[in-house]
Amino acid sequence: MRLTPNDQAIFNDFAPSYVRIHRFIKSDPHSNYLAQVTDEAGQEGFSLPQHLDIIEAGGSKPWLQFDWVWDEDEFLGLAEYIAAPYDPAIDTQASKPWAYKRHAAGRTAAPIDSFGTILMEFGNENWNTAPSFWTMPDLGNGIAGSILMAHWQNYLWGVMKSSPYWPQLAGRFELVPSGWKQIFFWRRTMCARRSRGNT
Repeated sequence: MRLTPNDQAIFNDFAPSYVRIHRFIKSDPHSNYLAQVTDEAGQEGFSLPQHLDIIEAGGSKPWLQFDWVWDEDEFLGLAEYIAAPYDPAIDTQASKPWAYKRHAAGRTAAPIDSFGTILMEFGNENWNTAPSFWTMPDLGNGIAGSILMAHWQNYLWGVMKSSPYWPQLAGRFELVPSGWKQIFFWRRTMCARRSRGNT
């Protein structure tokens, strides 16, 4: 699945600086595990490779969101998928399974090299007190919740940093703690265009 040429042109004209990929954080009723979200065909919608292609064609950068229920091996696999180089002459599916999968699908360059900077968010506003399956009610409990949030985010970030491919990510892979990041999503021209009329 790809955007139609007209839709891709509209996206390219809009030209957001970052695109938040919200598709992969709903653990229930979907099963958005790393093996599924990296499938080229996608699962009930766009896959990670398809998202990356659309974002790259538009000259934007990805803001990744993935389930906080993933295990450590999946987060380490994600680090490999987005950062590990893959040379068919020396690398194999056994030595780099996630980089192999990416390379076999046609994305020969590691996404971190293609985009330069990638944002990473664990879960989806898990501090939110809405009665949803992706929230963690204790995280919304004032100071205690903030401390728990900090420990939880730091733990998951530590897992990513333990990857052998962290040197390729360091300084270019940025943490967005549960949806909080001040960023300009619209370029100045788009803001000016919107401010003249329909807002």
